[in-house]
Amino acid sequence: MRIQVLGPVRAWRAGAELSLGPPAQRALFGLLVLADGQALSRTQLIDALWAGEPPSGAANVIQTYVKRLRRLLEPARSARAASALLATVGSGYVLRPPGEGVDLVSFRRLVGAAADAAADQHRVAALLGRALALWRGAPLADLPALAGHPAVVALARERHAALGGYAEAMIATGAAAEALPLLARAAADDPLDEAAQTRLIRAYHAAGQRDRAFAVYHEARHRLADELGLDPGPELAAAHGALLGVLPSAEPVAAAGPVASRRPAPASGGAAPRRSVPAQLPADVLGFVGRAAELAELSGLITAGGTAVPIAVVSGTAGVGKTALAVHWAHQVRDRFPDGQLYANLRGFDPTERPVAPADALAGFLEALGEPGPRMPADLDARGALFRSLLADRRMLLVLDNVRDAEQVQPLLPSAPACHVVITSRSQLPGLIAMTGAYSLTLDLLSPEESRALLAERLSPDRVRAAPAAVDEIAEHCARLPLALAIVAARTALRPSFALDAVAAQLRTPRDRLDVLHGGDTGTDLRAVFSWSYRALDDRARRLFALLGLHQGPDISVPAAASLAGVPRRAAERDLARLSSAHLLTEHAPGRYTFHDLLRAYAFDRSRTLPAAERRDAVRRVLDHYLHTAYAAAVQLNPSTPVSLTPAEPLPAVVIDPPADSDQARDWLLAEHHVLLPAVEWAGDTGNVTHAWQLAWALTVFLDRQGSWPERLAVHTAALAAAVRLGDAAGQAHMHRGLANTYARMGRIEQARVHLWHALHLLDELGDRAGQANLRLNLAFVVRSLGDPRQAMEHTEIALALYTSLGNKAGQSRALHEIGWQQAIAGEYQAASTHCRWALELMEEAKDHYGQAGAWDSLGYIHHHSGDLRRAVTCYQRSLALLAEIDDRPHSGEVLMRLGEAQLADGDPDAARECWQRALAVLTDIGHPDADVVREKLAALGTEGAGGAALSEGLSGS
Repeated sequence: MRIQVLGPVRAWRAGAELSLGPPAQRALFGLLVLADGQALSRTQLIDALWAGEPPSGAANVIQTYVKRLRRLLEPARSARAASALLATVGSGYVLRPPGEGVDLVSFRRLVGAAADAAADQHRVAALLGRALALWRGAPLADLPALAGHPAVVALARERHAALGGYAEAMIATGAAAEALPLLARAAADDPLDEAAQTRLIRAYHAAGQRDRAFAVYHEARHRLADELGLDPGPELAAAHGALLGVLPSAEPVAAAGPVASRRPAPASGGAAPRRSVPAQLPADVLGFVGRAAELAELSGLITAGGTAVPIAVVSGTAGVGKTALAVHWAHQVRDRFPDGQLYANLRGFDPTERPVAPADALAGFLEALGEPGPRMPADLDARGALFRSLLADRRMLLVLDNVRDAEQVQPLLPSAPACHVVITSRSQLPGLIAMTGAYSLTLDLLSPEESRALLAERLSPDRVRAAPAAVDEIAEHCARLPLALAIVAARTALRPSFALDAVAAQLRTPRDRLDVLHGGDTGTDLRAVFSWSYRALDDRARRLFALLGLHQGPDISVPAAASLAGVPRRAAERDLARLSSAHLLTEHAPGRYTFHDLLRAYAFDRSRTLPAAERRDAVRRVLDHYLHTAYAAAVQLNPSTPVSLTPAEPLPAVVIDPPADSDQARDWLLAEHHVLLPAVEWAGDTGNVTHAWQLAWALTVFLDRQGSWPERLAVHTAALAAAVRLGDAAGQAHMHRGLANTYARMGRIEQARVHLWHALHLLDELGDRAGQANLRLNLAFVVRSLGDPRQAMEHTEIALALYTSLGNKAGQSRALHEIGWQQAIAGEYQAASTHCRWALELMEEAKDHYGQAGAWDSLGYIHHHSGDLRRAVTCYQRSLALLAEIDDRPHSGEVLMRLGEAQLADGDPDAARECWQRALAVLTDIGHPDADVVREKLAALGTEGAGGAALSEGLSGS
C-alpha cells in the first residue's frame, strides 16, 4: 500500500488508486496519517472536521467514515475481524499502514538520516533532495479547510527546515545552481518570508548570478517596506552585505523597486506635477459593531503581497451589511492609500434605477482623477485604458458597491498591484473570481453577541441589559440580520416607553414578521429589499424559491428540491446554485441548502402567488421523495424484518435514490432525520395522512438503533393523530404498535400494553395475520416484563403458529428465539440453548444480523448461568460485533452490561470495569433506564464511573 499526504491526499493498493470518498472522509484519513501511528480521539477528529460546529450525530458520521475506510483499505478482512490497519483505540482510532509506503514516513526518515550524516554535506544534500522531492504540494493540499490545523502547520514547518538544510548543503558542495528551481518556487510561494528570500539570494550568489540575487533582494526590501512597513532583517541584510562585498566599491546599488521605477519623472521645472487625490468614500457607519474577523481578513489582503491587484468580493444576502462593512473598513485603512479612495454605487440591484454602465462609472472616476471633460475618451475601452494608465503608479483604494455581475465591474479594475479593490454584491460573482483570482468573503448573519451589541448601540446599553431574554429573542426573530435589527431598533428607539418584551412578542409569529419589519420606505422594508434579489432571478429560479417557502424542514437536499419543483436533478442543481449565488439560499453543507427565517417568510409570501393545485402537488411530491427513500432505507437497515406495508406509487417527476446498502441507508437517514421528523407532522397537517404514518413507520428502525426514543415517541404520536383524523385503521394499528414498542424501550411497560391491545383489536378487524404475529411477540415481551411468563409463552406460541402458517421463516426464527429466552430466564438452560441455536440457524440463513445479535446475547446469558463463563464471553462478543455492524446503540449498551458481569464472574474485574464504562457512556447518552444500574455496578467495583459522557464505541442500531 502507498499513501500520499505531502500534497493532495491519495492512496494506492496493489498499484490501483483508491477512491477515498468525500472531503470529510478524506480529511479524517489524512489526519490519521499525519498522526504517524498515534491515536486520535473521536472528539479530536470531530473538532478538526467541523471546527467546533459539529452536526448532530457527528460521532456516528465519524464511525461511518471509519467503516468505509476499513473496507477500502482491507477488502479481504472478515467483517468480524479486527482491523490491522485502522484500529479502534479507546474512544478513537489509529492508522498503522506499512511505514515505507507513506510519503510522510519516508520524508521524516530521510530528514533524520540527513541529520545523522551532517559531517558529509554531499550526503546531506542527496538525502534532503530526495526528501523534498516527495512533496507534491502543501500538506493535504486538496483539503483547504484543514490548512490551519496544527498538524498541517507543523508539517509545513518541517519542510521549511528541510529546505533550509538543503540550500546550505547545495551551496557548500558547489551545486547551488541545481537547487535554484526549488528555492525560487519556495520564495515565490511566500514572498514575505525573509528566510526563503535569503536562501534564494545566497543560492544565486553562489551560482554566480549576482544580478538576479540583487533583484530578489530589492524586490523583497520594497515588499517589506510597502506591505509591512519593515526594513530587512539581519539574515536578509547579511545576504545583501555579502553581495556588496563582491561588487566594485564605486558601483552603486540599484535602489528603485518595481513601484518606485514606475513613478513619473519630475516636470522640467523640477517640481512634481500636482495630482488630484480623490476622497470619495461615503460617511463611516455610525455605531458599527462586530465583524472583527471579516475586517481582519480584508486588512490581510493589504499585506499579502503579489504581482496582481488585490481584489476582495464581499457577498451576502440582502440586508446583511455588505456596504457597511466595506465602507467602515475603507475608513479604517484609508491612510494606507495616500493617492486617494474612489467609490461608486453601481446600483446592480436597485429597483428604481438601471444599473450604472461601466463607461459612466469610468467617467466619474476619471473626473475625480483630474481628467478634464474635453479629453475624456468616448468609448468604454479607451476610458478603461486611460483609467488604468492614471492608476499605474498610484496606491489607491477602490470600493465598488452593489455590483450586479462580472461584466459590469471588469472594466473598472486597475492593473497596478499597489491599488486595492473591494467589491460588494448580492451575487457571489463566481465568474469574476475565476477570471481575476479575487478573494471571496461571504458575509454571514451576526453572531448573538454582535446582535446584542448592535441593539445596545442603537437603543442604549442600560435598556438592553435590563431585558436580556427579550433582546436575545428579538435577535433570533430578526434572524440576526443587521438590517432587520436596525429597523426594530429604530422603531423601538422612537418608543422609549415600549417594553422590549412587547417588541419581542410582536415578532413571534413567523408569517407576520415581514409586516412588523417595515421601516417606512423601500430601503428599510424587508419585503422590498428581498424582492430586489428575487426579481433579478430567472422564472425557474423564482418558482423554486417560492416553492421552498412551503418546505417545513430546516434544510433541503438537491433530490428533495427537484421533487418539490417537479424538475430533473440537474435542473434543480442549476436553480439552487443560482439562488445560492444570489444569497437567497445558503449551501451550508455539500448539496444541502437552507435560508434564514426572514427569507423563509418571504419565500412563503411568494408561494402564495402560485396556484393552489401547484402548491398541493409540490408538497405531495416532496413527501413522496421522503417516504419512498426512507422506506428503502428501512428495508436496507433491517432486510429480514417482515414488511407489512408498501407505499403507493409516487407522483411523476419525484426523484428517489434508494440506498444501495445499509451504510448508505444510515448516512441518508443521519443527514435527513432532522427534516423527516417535522415532515411527519407536516404530512398530517396538509392532508397527506398516509404519508404521515408510513413515514413514521419507516423511521422506526433508525430511531430505535439511535436510542432516539423521545423523537420516536413524538413522530408516532403525531402520525397516530393523523391516522385517527382520517379513520385509517391500518395506520392506527401500526402507530399503536410503534408507540407500544417505544414505551417499552423507555421502561413504561403499562402504557406499552395498552397500545398493543389497541393495535391487536385493529389488526383482528383488518384480518392482518402477519401484523398479528408481530404484535404477539411484542405482547410476549410486555406481559413477561409485567411478571406473567405463562401468558408470555402463550403469545409467543400463537406468533410461531401464525408465522409457520404464513411460511415466514424470519418470523419463525424470532419466535423460536423468544421461546428460548423465556426458557433461559426460567432456568431451563438446555431447552433454551436448543431453541436459540435453532433460531440462530434460521437467522444466519436469512442474513438477519439483528436477530443473530439477539440470539448470541441469549446464548451468552445461558452459558453464563450454566457456569461456562468463557463461552459466555465469546457469545457476548459475537453479539457486540453484529450490533456494531448495524449500529445498534441501545442493545450494544445492554450486551456490554452483561459481558461485564460474565467477565467479573470469571475473575477479571479490570475487563468488567472497562465494559461497564463503555456501557454507561452509551446508555447515558441515549437516556436508557439501565444507566443507573451500570453506575451501581461500577460503584460496587470501586470506580467512580460517573463520567458517562465519554465516547463509547459508537454502536447504534434498531
